[in-house]
Amino acid sequence: MKELINRKSSMIGKLFVYQIAMSLFGLFVISPFSGRMQIAASLFASLFYFSLVCYAIIDDGQKDCVSYSAGRLDNAKATDGFVYALISYLPTIVIVVINVLLNLFTLSFESLKGILGIVIRFFLMGMYLGFDTGLVVRQANPNNNFQMEITSGESFKFLSDNYLIFAICLVFLPVVCGICYNLAFRGKLHVDTTPKEKKKKK
Repeated sequence: MKELINRKSSMIGKLFVYQIAMSLFGLFVISPFSGRMQIAASLFASLFYFSLVCYAIIDDGQKDCVSYSAGRLDNAKATDGFVYALISYLPTIVIVVINVLLNLFTLSFESLKGILGIVIRFFLMGMYLGFDTGLVVRQANPNNNFQMEITSGESFKFLSDNYLIFAICLVFLPVVCGICYNLAFRGKLHVDTTPKEKKKKK
Protein backbone atom coordinates (compact mmCIF):
# COMPACT_ATOMS: atom_id res chain seq x y z
CA MET A 1 0.00 0.00 0.00
CA LYS A 2 2.77 2.45 0.94
CA GLU A 3 4.61 1.64 -2.29
CA LEU A 4 1.45 2.26 -4.31
CA ILE A 5 0.81 5.60 -2.57
CA ASN A 6 4.37 6.73 -3.25
CA ARG A 7 4.22 5.59 -6.87
CA LYS A 8 0.80 7.08 -7.53
CA SER A 9 1.03 10.24 -5.38
CA SER A 10 0.74 12.48 -8.46
CA MET A 11 -2.41 10.66 -9.65
CA ILE A 12 -3.94 10.77 -6.18
CA GLY A 13 -3.32 14.51 -6.04
CA LYS A 14 -4.62 14.99 -9.58
CA LEU A 15 -7.88 13.16 -8.85
CA PHE A 16 -8.45 15.24 -5.72
CA VAL A 17 -7.82 18.50 -7.62
CA TYR A 18 -10.19 17.34 -10.37
CA GLN A 19 -12.84 16.69 -7.73
CA ILE A 20 -12.62 20.19 -6.24
CA ALA A 21 -12.56 21.85 -9.66
CA MET A 22 -15.48 19.83 -11.00
CA SER A 23 -17.48 20.40 -7.83
CA LEU A 24 -17.27 24.15 -8.46
CA PHE A 25 -18.00 23.55 -12.15
CA GLY A 26 -21.06 21.54 -11.15
CA LEU A 27 -22.37 24.41 -9.05
CA PHE A 28 -21.86 26.77 -12.00
CA VAL A 29 -23.80 24.45 -14.34
CA ILE A 30 -26.63 23.67 -11.91
CA SER A 31 -27.25 27.15 -10.46
CA PRO A 32 -29.21 28.66 -13.42
CA PHE A 33 -31.80 25.88 -13.28
CA SER A 34 -34.55 24.86 -10.91
CA GLY A 35 -36.70 21.82 -10.26
CA ARG A 36 -36.28 18.77 -12.46
CA MET A 37 -33.89 20.59 -14.82
CA GLN A 38 -31.32 20.51 -12.04
CA ILE A 39 -31.24 16.73 -12.33
CA ALA A 40 -30.32 16.99 -16.02
CA ALA A 41 -27.72 19.67 -15.26
CA SER A 42 -26.21 17.51 -12.52
CA LEU A 43 -26.15 14.50 -14.84
CA PHE A 44 -24.24 16.55 -17.43
CA ALA A 45 -21.76 17.84 -14.82
CA SER A 46 -21.26 14.31 -13.44
CA LEU A 47 -20.66 12.79 -16.87
CA PHE A 48 -18.20 15.56 -17.73
CA TYR A 49 -16.42 14.90 -14.45
CA PHE A 50 -16.23 11.17 -15.10
CA SER A 51 -14.99 11.70 -18.67
CA LEU A 52 -12.14 13.89 -17.38
CA VAL A 53 -11.21 11.40 -14.69
CA CYS A 54 -11.53 8.37 -16.98
CA TYR A 55 -9.20 9.91 -19.56
CA ALA A 56 -6.52 10.41 -16.90
CA ILE A 57 -7.05 6.92 -15.44
CA ILE A 58 -6.96 5.16 -18.81
CA ASP A 59 -3.82 7.07 -19.79
CA ASP A 60 -2.18 6.04 -16.53
CA GLY A 61 -3.33 2.44 -16.90
CA GLN A 62 -1.97 2.03 -20.41
CA LYS A 63 1.39 3.51 -19.36
CA ASP A 64 1.55 0.99 -16.51
CA CYS A 65 0.60 -1.76 -18.96
CA VAL A 66 3.61 -0.92 -21.14
CA SER A 67 5.96 -0.66 -18.16
CA TYR A 68 4.70 -3.92 -16.66
CA SER A 69 5.02 -5.79 -19.97
CA ALA A 70 8.57 -4.49 -20.35
CA GLY A 71 9.50 -5.68 -16.86
CA ARG A 72 10.07 -2.20 -15.46
CA LEU A 73 7.14 -2.39 -13.05
CA ASP A 74 6.99 -5.50 -10.90
CA ASN A 75 4.38 -4.59 -8.29
CA ALA A 76 1.64 -3.24 -10.56
CA LYS A 77 -1.80 -4.84 -10.41
CA ALA A 78 -4.99 -4.42 -12.40
CA THR A 79 -6.74 -3.27 -9.21
CA ASP A 80 -4.33 -0.37 -8.57
CA GLY A 81 -6.67 2.16 -10.19
CA PHE A 82 -9.50 1.33 -7.83
CA VAL A 83 -7.18 1.49 -4.81
CA TYR A 84 -5.57 4.85 -5.52
CA ALA A 85 -8.89 6.37 -6.63
CA LEU A 86 -10.34 5.23 -3.30
CA ILE A 87 -7.38 6.81 -1.46
CA SER A 88 -7.84 10.12 -3.28
CA TYR A 89 -11.56 10.00 -2.42
CA LEU A 90 -10.98 9.04 1.22
CA PRO A 91 -11.34 12.58 2.69
CA THR A 92 -14.71 12.92 0.93
CA ILE A 93 -15.85 9.49 2.13
CA VAL A 94 -14.89 10.30 5.73
CA ILE A 95 -16.64 13.70 5.69
CA VAL A 96 -19.83 12.35 4.09
CA VAL A 97 -20.02 9.32 6.39
CA ILE A 98 -19.49 11.48 9.50
CA ASN A 99 -22.21 13.88 8.37
CA VAL A 100 -24.63 11.05 7.59
CA LEU A 101 -24.06 9.48 11.01
CA LEU A 102 -24.47 12.82 12.79
CA ASN A 103 -27.74 13.50 10.97
CA LEU A 104 -29.09 10.00 11.53
CA PHE A 105 -28.18 9.48 15.18
CA THR A 106 -27.73 12.82 16.94
CA LEU A 107 -29.80 15.90 17.62
CA SER A 108 -26.76 17.95 18.59
CA PHE A 109 -23.65 19.20 16.74
CA GLU A 110 -25.80 21.46 14.54
CA SER A 111 -22.90 23.81 13.78
CA LEU A 112 -20.67 20.90 12.73
CA LYS A 113 -23.45 19.45 10.59
CA GLY A 114 -23.87 22.80 8.87
CA ILE A 115 -20.16 23.18 8.16
CA LEU A 116 -19.83 19.63 6.85
CA GLY A 117 -22.94 20.13 4.72
CA ILE A 118 -21.46 23.24 3.09
CA VAL A 119 -18.16 21.46 2.43
CA ILE A 120 -19.98 18.50 0.84
CA ARG A 121 -22.44 20.49 -1.25
CA PHE A 122 -20.13 23.20 -2.52
CA PHE A 123 -16.51 22.02 -2.38
CA LEU A 124 -16.51 18.23 -2.70
CA MET A 125 -19.68 17.02 -4.42
CA GLY A 126 -21.20 20.04 -6.16
CA MET A 127 -21.53 18.07 -9.39
CA TYR A 128 -24.17 15.88 -7.67
CA LEU A 129 -26.09 18.72 -6.02
CA GLY A 130 -28.79 18.73 -8.68
CA PHE A 131 -29.77 15.16 -7.80
CA ASP A 132 -30.61 16.37 -4.29
CA THR A 133 -32.23 19.70 -5.13
CA GLY A 134 -34.03 18.34 -8.18
CA LEU A 135 -35.50 15.27 -6.52
CA VAL A 136 -36.49 17.03 -3.32
CA VAL A 137 -39.02 19.81 -3.91
CA ARG A 138 -38.65 22.71 -1.50
CA GLN A 139 -40.91 25.72 -1.15
CA ALA A 140 -41.20 28.66 1.23
CA ASN A 141 -42.87 27.92 4.55
CA PRO A 142 -45.95 30.18 4.76
CA ASN A 143 -45.61 30.31 8.55
CA ASN A 144 -41.92 31.18 8.59
CA ASN A 145 -40.18 33.11 5.81
CA PHE A 146 -36.78 31.86 7.00
CA GLN A 147 -37.60 28.16 6.58
CA MET A 148 -38.28 25.89 3.65
CA GLU A 149 -40.87 23.13 3.46
CA ILE A 150 -40.09 19.87 1.68
CA THR A 151 -43.11 18.75 -0.32
CA SER A 152 -41.59 15.61 -1.89
CA GLY A 153 -42.33 12.12 -0.63
CA GLU A 154 -41.03 10.99 2.75
CA SER A 155 -38.37 8.76 1.18
CA PHE A 156 -36.76 11.65 -0.73
CA LYS A 157 -37.04 13.85 2.35
CA PHE A 158 -35.24 11.22 4.42
CA LEU A 159 -32.48 10.84 1.82
CA SER A 160 -32.00 14.59 1.56
CA ASP A 161 -32.15 15.43 5.27
CA ASN A 162 -29.51 12.83 6.08
CA TYR A 163 -27.23 13.45 3.06
CA LEU A 164 -27.82 9.90 1.89
CA ILE A 165 -28.14 11.03 -1.73
CA PHE A 166 -24.51 12.17 -1.56
CA ALA A 167 -23.55 8.96 0.25
CA ILE A 168 -25.02 6.93 -2.61
CA CYS A 169 -23.02 8.98 -5.13
CA LEU A 170 -19.79 8.10 -3.29
CA VAL A 171 -19.61 4.66 -4.88
CA PHE A 172 -19.46 5.80 -8.50
CA LEU A 173 -15.99 7.35 -8.76
CA PRO A 174 -13.90 4.47 -7.32
CA VAL A 175 -15.91 1.91 -9.29
CA VAL A 176 -15.59 3.80 -12.58
CA CYS A 177 -11.88 4.40 -11.99
CA GLY A 178 -11.32 0.78 -11.08
CA ILE A 179 -13.03 -0.51 -14.23
CA CYS A 180 -11.21 1.94 -16.53
CA TYR A 181 -7.78 1.25 -15.05
CA ASN A 182 -8.35 -2.51 -15.09
CA LEU A 183 -9.28 -2.50 -18.79
CA ALA A 184 -6.41 -0.16 -19.70
CA PHE A 185 -3.87 -2.16 -17.71
CA ARG A 186 -4.94 -5.35 -19.47
CA GLY A 187 -4.73 -3.65 -22.88
CA LYS A 188 -8.48 -3.74 -23.49
CA LEU A 189 -8.98 0.03 -23.47
CA HIS A 190 -6.77 2.91 -24.53
CA VAL A 191 -6.76 6.61 -25.38
CA ASP A 192 -4.61 8.32 -27.97
CA THR A 193 -2.29 10.72 -26.13
CA THR A 194 -0.09 11.52 -29.14
CA PRO A 195 0.51 15.31 -29.35
CA LYS A 196 -1.25 17.05 -32.24
CA GLU A 197 2.09 18.12 -33.75
CA LYS A 198 3.20 14.49 -34.12
CA LYS A 199 -0.16 13.48 -35.55
CA LYS A 200 0.18 16.10 -38.29
CA LYS A 201 3.67 14.85 -39.19
CA LYS A 202 2.28 11.34 -39.63
